Formats: sequence, structure tokens, C-alpha cells
Amino acid sequence: MTNLHHAVRAASDVPDPYQADTRVRPHRVKLPPLCYGYVRTDLIGTDRIGEFDDELALIARVQFGHELAGVFHEPTPQNCQIPPALACLATECARAEANMILTPVGHLSGLAVARMCILDYLAARSGAHVIEIRMTT
Repeated sequence: MTNLHHAVRAASDVPDPYQADTRVRPHRVKLPPLCYGYVRTDLIGTDRIGEFDDELALIARVQFGHELAGVFHEPTPQNCQIPPALACLATECARAEANMILTPVGHLSGLAVARMCILDYLAARSGAHVIEIRMTT
């Protein structure tokens, strides 16, 4: 019965699903551009961090056609010039060639450092555009 199966397949030029496909095909996969998120955890409840991350990922995908690679969480208001998570975010955006940073309204603009200084720092270090969004969560 098996020989008949292979003979019929060979005669009909239908590929046998049990044989490996050895044809060479160039695979060109178009990946969506990357973006990152920035959230200050002092402005949201610790139990809601996951909700914010999920909503940022959804907004990135649906509204901007980007893939959210990660969210940087700033734990408390920082008294230094550039908050540590923000500095790490700029470095990661440059490394991954991400061109967008999503953040809820007030999370960057509410820092003690002047907004223009932060935007200039991120532009110089990462080349990413910052977009503040209104969250529903």
C-alpha cells in the first residue's frame, strides 16, 4: 500500500507531505519597527503596571504599527538630572534602532528635569521620537 501511495504521488506531481521540502526559498520577513515604553510607577499603582504595559503594546501595534519591545519603569521620582531608567531607555533605543518611545501623558513632562532637556537628551542619544498618549487604564 505504501509503494502505491508513493507511485501515485510521483505520477501526479503532488508533493508528498511526509517528505522534507528541499527547495531553496529566500525568506524575506518584514518585521514591524520597534518602539519602547516609559512609565513612572509612582504615578500608577504597582498592581496596575501590567495593565499599562499591555495597553502600551496594544497602542503601539494598532495605532502606530510598531512592536513594543519593552517598557522601562521608573520606580520613584529621581532627584538627578536624568532619571536612571530614562538613561537606560535612550541607550536601548540606540542599540535596537528603535524610532519611537511611548509614554503616558505626564510621565515625562511631569519630571523635575525640564521637558526640553529630556527630549533633547533622548533625541541626541537614541534618535527616537517621544509620543505622549492618553491611557484608558
